[in-house]
Amino acid sequence: MRLALLYRWFALRMGRKSVLLSILGIVLMNVILAQLSAKMLENSDGKAEIPDLAFGYTADELYTWFELYGEGGRAIYAWIALGVDIVYPIIYTMGFIFFLTTAFEYAFPRQINSLYKLCLVPLLIAAVDLLENVLLSVLLHSLPAKMPALVAFASAITQIKWLLLILVLTALIIAIIGGFVYKKDNIGKFNVYK
Repeated sequence: MRLALLYRWFALRMGRKSVLLSILGIVLMNVILAQLSAKMLENSDGKAEIPDLAFGYTADELYTWFELYGEGGRAIYAWIALGVDIVYPIIYTMGFIFFLTTAFEYAFPRQINSLYKLCLVPLLIAAVDLLENVLLSVLLHSLPAKMPALVAFASAITQIKWLLLILVLTALIIAIIGGFVYKKDNIGKFNVYK
């Protein structure tokens, strides 16, 4: 019941304007993160990666990356993990929910009662991403102590994040294709909550 109410809140606000504002927010956050990441990685000679963007990592890899960042890079990563990357999941979650809601309402308005929960999967991605940020921040701030078990858990959380993102992108592609296929059948049924 609560999920249906949450979905309805997004459905009442969906459409071109919401999608365009979401795209603008996501692009802006990516530009900010790209600039900060470049500064963080500038002393690593291309040997370090950003754990959030990797599909899993070992303790050796993570601690090597932290070392390659240098003191300044680690300070930037700490600020990203508990600053910018706390805001970013909120923005992309709203964006993905608006994308999915708009696409599913347009493509499959008659089936939305069965599909609406899929539109809320980005909330899981945000929760997992925030947990990932906390874990990586704990690992970074605990240096020079090393916690391989926590690294393994953080790596698994990162992998779950990427798998959920693949699920959301697949659902979005299916909805976009469905919108083109069923365009004539769905005329006048777009945004059933208005």
